[in-house]
Formats: sequence, structure tokens, C-alpha cells
Amino acid sequence: MEEKTNPKRSLLDEACKIVYLNFGNETAQLYKAGLKDKAEKEILSSLEDSLKELVGPDHAKRQIEEMQDKFNNHDD
Repeated sequence: MEEKTNPKRSLLDEACKIVYLNFGNETAQLYKAGLKDKAEKEILSSLEDSLKELVGPDHAKRQIEEMQDKFNNHDD
């Protein structure tokens, strides 16, 4: 069984984890449904905009960087 998945889907899943932790399950589900067909850049932009409003720009940047590091480390 091969572990490789659609890279966009993995990024969206990681973004949804952050949404879940910051906004809750219902918002994470809406986020996933709304962005499932969007490009990575649009997913990241949407996530960053939402987080900036909730936790401020510094914390938003930190969370996104951590997500990207995790995503990039698993994208072998």
C-alpha cells in the first residue's frame, strides 16, 4: 500500500488541523469543503488571513511556518 497522497490534499489536511485547533471542528469542516478544489497558494492565503484576525500576525506566521515545515518534511 503506497503512502503517497495528493500533495494539495495533504496541505489542505494540515491547514484544516490548524483551523480545527484555532476555530473548532465545524469551522474546519467548512474550511475543508470550501477550499478542497483551490490551489495551495489560495489555501495558505486564506488560512493566513483567518489566523491573523484571530491570533494576530506574529502567531499566524509562526503557525503557518510550522505547518509548512511539517508538510515539507513529510513530502518525500
